[in-house]
Amino acid sequence: MTFNEVLQTVKATPGLSFTGLALRPDGRYLGIFTVSSSDELEDDDYDPEWVSIHFDGGLLFSSDGEEEFYSLDDAPDIVQSLIYQPSTLLPDTCWVCSEYVLHRVFPQLPDPDRIWTANERLAFVAQAMAVASESGFVTITDQV
Repeated sequence: MTFNEVLQTVKATPGLSFTGLALRPDGRYLGIFTVSSSDELEDDDYDPEWVSIHFDGGLLFSSDGEEEFYSLDDAPDIVQSLIYQPSTLLPDTCWVCSEYVLHRVFPQLPDPDRIWTANERLAFVAQAMAVASESGFVTITDQV
């Protein structure tokens, strides 16, 4: 789904969320963008038109990462170029490093727990790039 299709859907059906993945062309950085709306009818501030964008990202094989929340007004341009899927169709990717996200989304990739050497990491990145490119779901871009 495109970003505009996602916006129409989450505004029409509060509580849904959609996720898009972005991978740098060198395969070393993964960004995860989740677009959602609230269905908290009890909340005094509830607005069915309010949409949030949650970002998680980081270098592969690094314990450091980034997290950010955006509104539609301050969202980065990259959100418009991603391909989205319903978040319910993807495995849980919260609180895991980027290489584990890729392994969960593409279980045919080697288990990161079994990768020790620099050559094994390079091989993982090369295989991840190939699988991600063929998936039609991961956007390969310099914008992350």
